[in-house]
Amino acid sequence: MNKIVPVILCGGSGTRLWPLSRAGFPKQFLVLSGTTSLFQQALARVNSLAASDISLGETLIVTGEEHRFLALDQLREMKQVKATRVMDVKSAEFTKYAANAMLATRIGYSFLYAAACQEQ
Repeated sequence: MNKIVPVILCGGSGTRLWPLSRAGFPKQFLVLSGTTSLFQQALARVNSLAASDISLGETLIVTGEEHRFLALDQLREMKQVKATRVMDVKSAEFTKYAANAMLATRIGYSFLYAAACQEQ
């Protein structure tokens, strides 16, 4: 079974859909169609990806500090969504580097294991 940890990036300067969106309320948090925001629609789409061969981890939400509470408020409205982590950009950068280091280590061990198997 494949495990996927979805990542949603949200935030921005709010200039593309001005005057609807602003720096403090970017377009992801606006309700442009239907009854939920673009952010909430993305969460719903991500959480519908689960299948018999795909396991979904908690969704990681990366946003700037100024949009953190908007994301949390809209996340609370989504009852069926598995997403509790909200990270600011600095924390996300650190997490990215740590994940890359872990992946590189795992790949390195895979090569060592493959080489050991070939010797036998």
